[in-house]
Formats: sequence, structure tokens, C-alpha cells
Amino acid sequence: AAAKQMIDARIGCLLVVDEKDENEIVGVVTERDCMRAISENVSTLTDSIIKDIMTSSEDIISAKNNISSEDCFKIMLANNIRHLPLVDDSFVICRVLSIKDVAASMISENDRKVHEKEEEAEYWQWRATMLDESPGSYMSH
Repeated sequence: AAAKQMIDARIGCLLVVDEKDENEIVGVVTERDCMRAISENVSTLTDSIIKDIMTSSEDIISAKNNISSEDCFKIMLANNIRHLPLVDDSFVICRVLSIKDVAASMISENDRKVHEKEEEAEYWQWRATMLDESPGSYMSH
């Protein structure tokens, strides 16, 4: 059922909540968890329950929600994970970032920096032109 939910929603990770308290996260189940379960228990997969294949809350790697994309990427690489829950100051999960989210954010950030540098270069080119054309400029003689 978890794999079907992920396929239908086009996501790679589900948060697992306590049956009695939907605000309490008890684990995370990912595409990788489902694939591992299939490879290890082909005959009993239909009898498996989420608790058997999920990563429990004690083992979840998370980060503060104000973390940079670059730091998210470093955490994901260091821990060989593709999903990183972000938590607030009370350690409540705000959202789950995928490696794709992080990559897109890093590309956007890089594009923004390149654009800023291009604008700066245009300004200095314009400034140099204005100085060259101004009366009394060493270039105007």
C-alpha cells in the first residue's frame, strides 16, 4: 500500500504517523525501503506491514528548516539518503526535501549568482565607458 501511495502521488517518501496521534511521526518509508523489502522478502511482501520496512523515528536523519541547500546536499551524500526531513525549533517536521529538490535549489542559487555577476560586469563596463567619454578624461584627448 505504501509503494502504491508513493507511485500515485509521484513521491519517493512517506511519513509514518502513530495510529493514535497523527501528529507523532513514528518513521519514514521510502522507495528504497520498499525495494529492499522486495529483494529480501519476495514471498512474504504482501504480509509485510510498514513497521517492518520503515526507518524508525529514532534513526531518521533530519536537519533544521533554515539549512542551506549545500548543507542539505552534504548531509544526504554523507548518509547515503535521498530524502531529508526538515524540522522546526520544536523538532516538528515541516517538510521533506528530496535530492531533486536540493539539486533544483542549488541550480537556482547558482543561476542567481551568475546573473548577479553578469549585472556587475555590465555595470563596470558601462562605468568605464562613461569615464572614457567624460570631458577631461584621459581617454577623451
